[in-house]
Amino acid sequence: STLVSQILSGGHWHINADEPAFYDYNAENKTAAHLLVNVGTPFRSSDHDPILLGLSLSPQPTTYAMWQAGRAWDSVSTGALEDPDGDGLQNWVEFAMNTNPEMSSATQLPVANRVPDELRFDFRQRVQLSGTQVIPEWSEDMISWSPMPTASTLESLDLQTELKRAVISTAGKDRLFLRLRVTGP
Repeated sequence: STLVSQILSGGHWHINADEPAFYDYNAENKTAAHLLVNVGTPFRSSDHDPILLGLSLSPQPTTYAMWQAGRAWDSVSTGALEDPDGDGLQNWVEFAMNTNPEMSSATQLPVANRVPDELRFDFRQRVQLSGTQVIPEWSEDMISWSPMPTASTLESLDLQTELKRAVISTAGKDRLFLRLRVTGP
């Protein structure tokens, strides 16, 4: 039932069901030359017509609870606010970034790069998040935080993860601090 929304089309492939005995896949009472008819084709492959489905297997909206229940955990620390691998990222942040909560994600943390007149903030984000938001923010004093302009997708890392970039102008700002705020369960 969970696949129904991803079905684009359906039908049968009429290749075998009504064929005459001369062409069928059975080898009884057939010469060697006769058996070579339709070799290397899908014909003679079965005694029925296969069903074909056109699917869109794009990632479906995923909640933290769905992700948590679908993982094979090695740890008992499966709660949203727990950090079983001790890398400083709570499970719900690992969910939002699509990293492994039981293996250090230090190499997959957000990265800031300053180029002339702007500060770029690159971060991973799970595609099709449901019930969770990933919000890049900036501050000049680490007290008052503002959302960065809309992040754009730099590349798809896999079917479930995008590398995103948010950019803030550095003009007129002495210093800037960045953070990735993840709202969650």
